[in-house]
Amino acid sequence: YYCVSGKYADAEKFFNQAGDLAEKKGNLQGTFSSMMNLVNLYSLVIENDRNMEIPWTAKVTSLIKKIEKYRNTYYDMRFAEERDSLERKADAKDEKVTDLQIAGIRDKVEQETSSRYNSLDISAAILKYYLADILYISDPEASGKKGSGPAGLYNSNREIYDLYKNAAATFETAIAAADKSGEIEKKVKLSLNAASCYEKTGENERAYVLLLDAKNLSEKYYLSWVKIDACHKLGNFLYLHGRETGESDSLSAADRYFSSAISAIEEYPAIYSSHPGRIRMIYRDYMDFLIEHGNGTKAFEMAERYAQAARIISVKSLTPEFSNEYDRKKYYDYCSGLEKLASLRSELSSLLISGAEPLSPAAVSMKKNISAEEEKLDSVLKSIRTGNVQIRPYVEMTGYKTPALNND
Repeated sequence: YYCVSGKYADAEKFFNQAGDLAEKKGNLQGTFSSMMNLVNLYSLVIENDRNMEIPWTAKVTSLIKKIEKYRNTYYDMRFAEERDSLERKADAKDEKVTDLQIAGIRDKVEQETSSRYNSLDISAAILKYYLADILYISDPEASGKKGSGPAGLYNSNREIYDLYKNAAATFETAIAAADKSGEIEKKVKLSLNAASCYEKTGENERAYVLLLDAKNLSEKYYLSWVKIDACHKLGNFLYLHGRETGESDSLSAADRYFSSAISAIEEYPAIYSSHPGRIRMIYRDYMDFLIEHGNGTKAFEMAERYAQAARIISVKSLTPEFSNEYDRKKYYDYCSGLEKLASLRSELSSLLISGAEPLSPAAVSMKKNISAEEEKLDSVLKSIRTGNVQIRPYVEMTGYKTPALNND
């Protein structure tokens, strides 16, 4: 509840309290769940609003140490749990525990431990990646204000460089595991994280390959938000490192990727209301790109378009009440349609990831359902444009015209 409503400090407090209680009672699963919830919470908050007034370095470092401590003791504690349970059952039957039974629980715990280690290692790598970013941003020399890219980072702050390198290595192992197990969305997200690490350490060719793979996979499997994220990162990458990729016109390619990300957002901005900070970043980066390359007019347009998208997203997050009951009904009819559309898209993605061919009867049927829902949403929007104009700015982009300027 606290996460959904944006009360992140309350969510953090609750997760910490739950973790402390679980640890006190020796509840391994409860402790694990609490740590994973905190990892997800910190990732969400840092991605959307990297407020440097929050002591992120201390928070993230503390959680990394907690995860590593848990990992180091997990096998022994889990084996002790299973053995204690086995002995209590044997005592109740007035029997003795056999070597075969001990071997059985050992095999069981070893399998559980392998899976648990994978989750813990990925979580620690994600936190190390964010920690490196936080330290990078807060260190003027490392972030390039006094340094010179990866070489400067290596020389000026080896701790940050090593955090990126270690995180990238863990991501690579996890990418291979996700690929083997068919976890496509996980593989794509890990690829984006690894690419960011490689970019910071100067391994740009590897970063570019991972970004392209992530974009192509997200497109193939209809992972809409992940595709937006991949296009944004590709735009930024080509903006900064285009000459190193062999792209004949890297700046035009960067512009296309930025535009693709923003067009996808503007189709239905409210669907992405859980990513306000990332969306702000995407528009900001594109505006910086446009200004640096002399297109101030389009940058101004992007600023206006961002204001419209941000308003739609903000209002959706507030769960507004409208004085006019007809406006209220239309607004929530539209929101309900958006939720259904998002659900259908997710179902299609899951279907394709499970192995269904894009032209299989099931996939074609799902695409028809998506098109039908989009038509219903368009019908609701047309009704709003004519009969509920007061709420139109809260549901769709209303267009933009370059203002006429009088130079006199």
